Amino acid sequence: MKRVDIKLLSQGVDVRGTSTLNGKIYPNIKGICHVEWDTVNGVRYISWSMGVSEDNDRLSAIKTPKVARGGDDFLTEADIPPDIILINMEEGGVDSYEFLGFTPP
Repeated sequence: MKRVDIKLLSQGVDVRGTSTLNGKIYPNIKGICHVEWDTVNGVRYISWSMGVSEDNDRLSAIKTPKVARGGDDFLTEADIPPDIILINMEEGGVDSYEFLGFTPP
């Protein structure tokens, strides 16, 4: 994970650490959230997300008043500010071996 951080930083990406899930490395970059989607009653919503703490806090700040008004307790794509990019978990993340040019063991 650290090597992925270093390579991204050397490429000029403002990476703030990485997370790993299911064998992939997910860079934590401000303005990008990796998400999983689910659907209830025909409405697609974010069922799980991962991002930098500032972005997670912003999403929570959007969700809290929705719930307080009696709305659903989930976020749809329409709720997300335009400066936060959502990347599907299945499409995002990197294979560290491939990204770093290593041969897997």
